[in-house]
Amino acid sequence: MKVSLRPVAPDDVDLIHRWRNDPGVRAQMFHPDLITISEHQAYWKKRLADPRSISYVILEEKTPCGMIKLDLVDGEQDVGILIAPQAQGRGIATQALAALVPLAKRANIRKLTARIKEGNEASRSLFVHSGYVKKGDRYELMIS
Repeated sequence: MKVSLRPVAPDDVDLIHRWRNDPGVRAQMFHPDLITISEHQAYWKKRLADPRSISYVILEEKTPCGMIKLDLVDGEQDVGILIAPQAQGRGIATQALAALVPLAKRANIRKLTARIKEGNEASRSLFVHSGYVKKGDRYELMIS
């Protein structure tokens, strides 16, 4: 299985909305409420127009199977990752986090952080396995 990343395009927004509103995905989010398609489209229209925004679709071979993005939180680049329900449990997230590192490095990002919802053991395990170290309420990965 080959996992790669490509920038999110406007055509991806509806698919990301379906993934994001899946009950199992929402249960692990800090903001688990359903969002309407119009709210989601407005968010992504603004995000895609922001040149500082970093957002990628995760591809397994050539099939979209998730999304990974960076958000500036408290002055740090915070990683958010979402794997489509049908693609979970196959190691895609681990490969996507690894693929993100050289892209972050090219963008002169030297530290990635992750906030993980309490009780989300799968995400905690994913980030620790990917080299992130717990620091306070976040997990950090230094990029050399």
